[in-house]
Parts: sequence; C-alpha cells; structure tokens
Amino acid sequence: MVSAILLFISKRNDYIHHKPGEDGASLPTIFKLCWWLIRKKLWALSWVASTFPPSWGPGEIPGVVRRSNGQHNFVPLENENDVTQNDSSNDIISQQLNDAAQVIHVLPILAMFPIFWALYDQQGSVWTLQATRMELYGLQPEQMTLINPIEIMIFVPLFDRVIYPAMECRGINVAPLRRMS
Repeated sequence: MVSAILLFISKRNDYIHHKPGEDGASLPTIFKLCWWLIRKKLWALSWVASTFPPSWGPGEIPGVVRRSNGQHNFVPLENENDVTQNDSSNDIISQQLNDAAQVIHVLPILAMFPIFWALYDQQGSVWTLQATRMELYGLQPEQMTLINPIEIMIFVPLFDRVIYPAMECRGINVAPLRRMS
C-alpha cells in the first residue's frame, strides 16, 4: 500500500488538473441532466404520456453550465436543438448531456454494489454460523470461507476462455458492462 501511495504521489505532475467548475458540469448539474434524461425516456412511452399530466413531462433541458466571456453561467435551455449548434459554448453542454447519458448506463451496475457487499460481508459471520448446522462431510465451519477464492480461481478462467467466447460465437454481446452485471 505504501508503494502504491508513493507511486501515486511521484506521478502527480503528470496528471491533468481540472479546476472545479471550469471544465463543465458539477455533480448537481449531472444529477439534474440524468433526471431529465430519465423523464424524457419514460415520457416516450405512450402509456406514461397518456396517464400523467403534461406538466410532469421532461420539459426543457435543465439549466447547464455555459461558458461566456471566460465565465461559467448556469443557463436554462429551451430545447435539445440549442445543444446541436456547433459553437464552442454548446460543446460543453453537449458533453454534459453525453456524460449524463453515460452515468445512466452505469447506474444499474452501481446500484448492485451495496447489495453485493452486504452479502459478501456476511461470509465471515452468518455463513460460518450456518455452516455449524450443516453436514459438511469432514470440513470445519471456518473452512467454508475457502470456497469463495476456490470458485474465483475456477470460474474466472472458465468464463474468460470458454463461456464468453462461446457466447460471442453465437452472436451474444458480452461487453464488459454486461459481464459485470
């Protein structure tokens, strides 16, 4: 850990440093844009649009950071056509919308992290307690925690060299995000 920290600090001058607020959206802006994109996607479903009042629709794009005269202003946009123009101030807005769309694609995976770690952390306590009540055929309850690393050593090469290539041959998309999910 110490060597990793020292390596990180030694390369500090090689990193690209961005000042907060100068390079585009802040976290609240990204959240607003994500919420707007989700509502827009839901509103495209006919049953949603017919069930809820129009005031609940996506409306105009929420205010985003727009650069003018070297300063950043929070400006509400009228519609998506404002983003498609090719001037430099709209490049930031377009990038913010792209960033928000990418965040939405990763959210389902990130939503599973707390569930995974809640279950994984039970390995040392609840699973060992459960193992005391099981017929283990000569294993001790504390030895049950060895099963997880053994499964990882078996399943990672099996999936990487056999299962995923077989799925790709059959035309099934196994991109890295799909593998994680």
